[in-house]
Amino acid sequence: MKRLILAAVLLPHMAMAQGSAVVFDIGASEACSEEAVNDAERAACVGVSMRQCIANTPGAREAGSGQAAIWANCANAETQWWQARMDYAYEQLMQDFAASDAGLKEDGTTPYPKAKALEDLQAAWLEYRAQSCVLTVSLRGHSPAAALAGPVCFLRMTGAQALFLESLPWED
Repeated sequence: MKRLILAAVLLPHMAMAQGSAVVFDIGASEACSEEAVNDAERAACVGVSMRQCIANTPGAREAGSGQAAIWANCANAETQWWQARMDYAYEQLMQDFAASDAGLKEDGTTPYPKAKALEDLQAAWLEYRAQSCVLTVSLRGHSPAAALAGPVCFLRMTGAQALFLESLPWED
């Protein structure tokens, strides 16, 4: 039921965005991430390429139905990059954690396996992101901001989770 609600709220906005061509380059987010020296600077990198996309795409600053689609498409494009970073960090962590968990005894005297803890955390986080973004869209009702709320929410939350997972100890 929750997934149906998520689809009903977010998919119309995402589908609308697919029809709008944008001028997107992930270079600004990549450069920002490489130059960041602390957590606050890294967090500020989320949305940099989206904002540059909006600034560089013709029609993005003109009021009308196409404007929201352009902005949403810019947000979705950057979300894909953060999603790939998050997925890569998750996979690396799972490999490392599974290897280090291999020697644990299953007699209840050892710590909770790290791989299982990460798997449970990520599953819970995915649900949390979905519900947070549904609420974010719902709070905007039928305002023009509702069309952007879902994609921007997914961008912000996915970027933050990618940075969190990257901050955990793992070997590359």
